[in-house]
Amino acid sequence: MREQIKVLSQRSNNLSNIVTTSGLYPYQADVALWMLYNPALTYSLPAIFIDEPVLNKIQHKAIESFLPELGYNLTFPRAVVFGPPEYGGMAVLHQYTEMN
Repeated sequence: MREQIKVLSQRSNNLSNIVTTSGLYPYQADVALWMLYNPALTYSLPAIFIDEPVLNKIQHKAIESFLPELGYNLTFPRAVVFGPPEYGGMAVLHQYTEMN
C-alpha cells in the first residue's frame, strides 16, 4: 500500500499544481475536477484499502487548489463541498467514499 499511497499523492499534487498555475475559468476547473482529477485518483481505490486520514492528506492539497479556481473561498465548509446536491452540496467526490 505504501507504493500506491505514494503514487496517489504524486498524482494529486501534480494535478493540483497544474490547476493552481493554469488560470482556469470556474467552469474549466469544474471540468478538470470531474474529467481529470477524479478519474486519476479513484481508478485504483476499489481494489485497495487506505485509511481515511491518509486519503484526507492526499486529497487536501487538491481541494485547496480547486476551491479558489471554482470561485469559492478556502474557508468554504467542507460539509458543503462534499455534500450531495439534493441538500445544497457541491457533490465533490471524497476519495474515502469512492473507495468503499
